Amino acid sequence: MKILIHGFGTYAIFFYEVIRLSIKNKDGIQWSIILPTAHYKKNFEELIGKENVYYLHDEQMCSEKIDSAFLKNYCGNIYRDIESDKKTIKNKKAYEQEKNAFFTYLSYKKFLRLSGAENIIFPHIESHEGMILHSLAKELGLTTIVPTHTRCLGESFFSDEITEDLPIYASVDISLKNKAEEFLKEFNINNISAMSYPGSLENQKGNVDKIFKRNFFRRVLDYSIQLFSERSYQSWDGVRYRLLNNLPFIRDFIWNIRKNYNSNVYDCRSINDLPEKFIYYPLQYSPESSINTPAPYFIDQLRIIDALRLSMPSDMILVVKEHPSCIMVRNGDFIRSLKYKAGVRVAYYKMDNIEIIKKAALTVSVTGTANLEAFLLKKPSLVFGGCFFSEFLGGICTLDMSKLREVIADTIEKNINKDEQLNALMKILSVTYPFVIFTPNDGTKYGDMTMSVENIKNFYNALLSHITRRNTDRR
Repeated sequence: MKILIHGFGTYAIFFYEVIRLSIKNKDGIQWSIILPTAHYKKNFEELIGKENVYYLHDEQMCSEKIDSAFLKNYCGNIYRDIESDKKTIKNKKAYEQEKNAFFTYLSYKKFLRLSGAENIIFPHIESHEGMILHSLAKELGLTTIVPTHTRCLGESFFSDEITEDLPIYASVDISLKNKAEEFLKEFNINNISAMSYPGSLENQKGNVDKIFKRNFFRRVLDYSIQLFSERSYQSWDGVRYRLLNNLPFIRDFIWNIRKNYNSNVYDCRSINDLPEKFIYYPLQYSPESSINTPAPYFIDQLRIIDALRLSMPSDMILVVKEHPSCIMVRNGDFIRSLKYKAGVRVAYYKMDNIEIIKKAALTVSVTGTANLEAFLLKKPSLVFGGCFFSEFLGGICTLDMSKLREVIADTIEKNINKDEQLNALMKILSVTYPFVIFTPNDGTKYGDMTMSVENIKNFYNALLSHITRRNTDRR
């Protein structure tokens, strides 16, 4: 079996340990990896051999104009995939973005054919090159494996799609009814975090191998070299982001100023201040893969806010609340602009999310956890982007303005019963495994947990189980 990893960001550190475990177990898996940056190139070359490691910028980008005719069979839309990017090439001119994308496509296609990969694992897709690799895998008929966290349910599963679709072997497993009922009961008693994790991983900690640790000056040197070799992909915004992350005292100072500035923008301070009849739209963190990847059209969330306020019943108000983690980084002008839109009220960012959902006539987001929470509270909700629970909410909502008004009115009247909730939970739980993949080496308990021996072992066993179940079901 041949498995290729998309070694995006620090997630490569996690897969370094997964491969080491695989080699130790002598399972016969042939590993290869694509690295968009050079950070861990040498480490992986020593682990699995130079021929199995591909670094995008080892090849020089052609300076001549590339004819896009070769994209005739591209699975997806190359411009959509470019738009999914967060920071890398967004500030470049259109033709430079396209040139980057075409080069990435041709380079990755060449390596995929050389590697003979059958499965490609995407730990996290939030860049244009990751989206292009995913689309390319579909074009070549390769199996894509996207680890997906189930948020407040805690565990994770493997999807084939960037839209988090449940795998083909998902089913309503009646043997999981007690587990589903226990979770539902617990959820209704306690406000369970979207950053939940399996109980077996509580207090589990792991160390990042010392080969990945570099002092500040070495990081600056390595990044300077990277900036030069990857200059066709770099932008000032990306450089600024990296510098601030390595100078947290400056970053936090700027963030605190923004937080103080933005936190005073609201119309409703408490639950009692909310309108009698309203639709709730909690803003999602942006830019972030939760929107950029499955629904890049909504990166500008004003699009969905305008669609809702222009389609909702006239006796309703649209209540918008800032994401608590985004209040420090989002431009304050965005929230202020909402105060000048008829039919919109801004809720205080610290207001309890669950309490707002309970009072709202309808909860709407692109792919937000609030929609899953609404479903678990028997409250109607709509999603505009792909996520693992969208099928239980009636699917992805239309953006057809001639139909949206009717969809909103019908959904508000929808009743959710306990059987629907339990069937959904049993289907999700039928494919989940006790592992998580949060950002390794980020200084939090989640990063430590991700790198723990227990979690790495759980992921490895889950991956083998998933491949077996998926292949068996396809037969």
